[in-house]
Amino acid sequence: MTFSTVLAEGPWYAHFWKDNRTDILVIFEDHCFWIHAHDRATWQAAIDHGLSIGIPIEQLDFLVTQ
Repeated sequence: MTFSTVLAEGPWYAHFWKDNRTDILVIFEDHCFWIHAHDRATWQAAIDHGLSIGIPIEQLDFLVTQ
């Protein structure tokens, strides 16, 4: 069973981070991206993809809790 099979049909995304809170994995229903918390330039492809599948820009913030 994969992660996407247990979630409702999209659009959706989830993001997870390592202990260093720098490396972030962003998982969409159909694609994954590795981004870096402190380098917003690495976020653009994930943001563009999220927008293309109907996720509002204000939800594509990839916040990492401390």
